[in-house]
Amino acid sequence: DKIKKELENINFNQKKFLLGAEKAIEMINEAFSNNNEEVLRNLLTTKIFINFQKQINNLKKENKSLKSSVISFVSKKIEDIKLTEKNILIKVYVKMEQLNYIVNHKNEVIAGSKKNISTIEEKWIFRKELKSKDNFWIVEDIENV
Repeated sequence: DKIKKELENINFNQKKFLLGAEKAIEMINEAFSNNNEEVLRNLLTTKIFINFQKQINNLKKENKSLKSSVISFVSKKIEDIKLTEKNILIKVYVKMEQLNYIVNHKNEVIAGSKKNISTIEEKWIFRKELKSKDNFWIVEDIENV
């Protein structure tokens, strides 16, 4: 089938892909937490980047900042693989433990807690251009579960 052939063409390895997805999620969380728009721009589609940028700017206007860090990945699995004319899309279900809180300009916690770990379930859709020779994937979408 077409999908299997394309996966072979890019030397797809499910275990390596899921480890890479994990790293990307951690990098995106860290970049978001540090207001690092350059990193976000490189890892996200324009549509998703704009959403992150709006959230960062809204918090900045109020002299606030979101702090978010992934503590651990409880589970992850590939849910779906789709092929379009130009791209391959892989949907990954992720259940992770995170710390999420908001601080003010004095770095004081004003929402959430540095101690309360939340369990987050999301579906991350990664996209790779079929013509691309590198193994670079970007985040196409993030869905809450």
